[in-house]
Amino acid sequence: MKQDAAAVDDLRQALVIEPNDGATKAALGYALWSKGDYIASRDTLEQAQKSSPDDPQLIRQLMYVNERLGDIPQTQGYARQVVDELDANAQIAPLTPAQNQERFDVRRLHEDIGRRWTINFDSSIGLNSNAMSPSGSQQSAPSSSQSYRSFGQLEAEYRLGRNMLLDGDMLSVYSRLFAGSGDSGVLLPVKDPMIGTGLRWKPLHDYTFFLALEEQFPLDRHHGEIDTMVRASASLFNNGKYSDEWHPNGNGWFAQNLYLDAAQYVHQDIQAWTADYRASWHQKVASQQTIEPYAHVQVNGYRGDHTQGTQLGGIGVRWNIWTGQTQYDAWPHKVSLGVEYQHTFKAINQDIDKRNSAFFTVGVHW
Repeated sequence: MKQDAAAVDDLRQALVIEPNDGATKAALGYALWSKGDYIASRDTLEQAQKSSPDDPQLIRQLMYVNERLGDIPQTQGYARQVVDELDANAQIAPLTPAQNQERFDVRRLHEDIGRRWTINFDSSIGLNSNAMSPSGSQQSAPSSSQSYRSFGQLEAEYRLGRNMLLDGDMLSVYSRLFAGSGDSGVLLPVKDPMIGTGLRWKPLHDYTFFLALEEQFPLDRHHGEIDTMVRASASLFNNGKYSDEWHPNGNGWFAQNLYLDAAQYVHQDIQAWTADYRASWHQKVASQQTIEPYAHVQVNGYRGDHTQGTQLGGIGVRWNIWTGQTQYDAWPHKVSLGVEYQHTFKAINQDIDKRNSAFFTVGVHW
């Protein structure tokens, strides 16, 4: 009946009568988990495990409750026990699709909770001489009021920890170097380089939503100025069976993502925003590779002295390669190479000489 508080009270009274009943302790641990009392849940489940040390469900629940509490060694220890159990079962009979998916998910948890450093490189290179990639695109949100023929960004992020400000949150510091081609006509994104250093906060455990505060510094003082950026971004629908994460079962999978991004540049008093929806199909071509045809639509713009923006659509294909898998860690690294054709449907206060453009894209997640 989902009456968690009443269940907790009843189970505690039951333990007064039978203080050594392991099954009741386990039930109380699950009820405390449902109630959101994770510390008490862990203590009770650990007591229950002493009565049933080989209970596979208790091991899994202890893995999840320790992950929620941000206890990295304990989470990884229980995750390894789950993987070992599944690997032992695989020696007897092939794993079911559900077991195979669970094995991957637990190994992903083992890798992700132990991760401190993440390095990302993203670049979009315009293959047309007058191609203009949209400002504030998914990987970039570059300087406040410019679109580039080409754009590139290298970012290093360090996770400070979980449950730092709120229960279930994650806090990181990061620094990024980004540049474009500007009005130079060069192919590579090497013009007007800037460095941004900031703090990124993921306040919600179950949703991909970030808030960031970033200080930006131009490396060429003649192009750009020091500014402070306040940014909010979210990724929706890109989880579970629709994620871009590797899927261990089947020959391929459908993925989708709605990316939302909004930024305020404090000193220049400029706002930039992006909404981008993408749908794609990952076709497996090797044990850790997919070919991914995709289509997306995007609306973006900025407002300063005046408002500018574009509405565009694109179709493309990417070659994705995952690497670095171990017995207990799912693929931690990913490289993507692709080409994309774009058509601009509408431009607001922007001069676009050519509405059809082509881009070469590179993405590295390490």
